[in-house]
Amino acid sequence: FGGGLSGTNLDLVADRKIVLAWRAEDWPAGHHSRATFTLNRVTSGTRVSLYQSGVPDQHAASIRAGWIEYYWAPLKAQFTKGGKSPHP
Repeated sequence: FGGGLSGTNLDLVADRKIVLAWRAEDWPAGHHSRATFTLNRVTSGTRVSLYQSGVPDQHAASIRAGWIEYYWAPLKAQFTKGGKSPHP
């Protein structure tokens, strides 16, 4: 994203969880959100869930849209039979 996002891993649990301190460059200096991905085995494979806290209110809608456009939609396309990601 051209340096517009930065973050660091806070916790990694193999096959279970990823926790990141995460921020966009236009957020207040030093402000990070916390993004937690959990992975759960389900009958058809793996369910990936995201919970993110600490996003500044004025950025919440654009961050949500960004997750959908740049993460969830391409991930779904990648794992849908014959699907192709809209982003390389």
